[in-house]
Amino acid sequence: MLPKIVERHQLQQANAYFQGVDQISFIAGPIIAGVIMETASVTASYFTASILVALSALIIFPPFIKEGAVENTIKQSPLQNFKEGFAYVYHSSFLMLGLIILVTLNFFVFGTLHIAVRCWWMLMAAVH
Repeated sequence: MLPKIVERHQLQQANAYFQGVDQISFIAGPIIAGVIMETASVTASYFTASILVALSALIIFPPFIKEGAVENTIKQSPLQNFKEGFAYVYHSSFLMLGLIILVTLNFFVFGTLHIAVRCWWMLMAAVH
């Protein structure tokens, strides 16, 4: 969607903003939902989420987006796109390092943290 909205020279910056907001939302969203649930109710939390989803759907509604002309008219299969993307990441030391860090963090930190929290909840459920 971003390549259709921003100019080519702004694409890297737009991707950076998008990923940053995505990461912040991933952390802030559950916190905000929890605060709404504690102060109001679970229904209010779902209602707020519904309003935000509807608002985001309106913002990205296709007639509101002014798409630029398509530059690349070469037809490629999904497999060719995958190979091209994989080759691009493989030849970029920055992207490979980021990928290695993400895989390592997910496997050793977040995976084990998820298992620990799940085991703790199961233990608490068994105790009560």
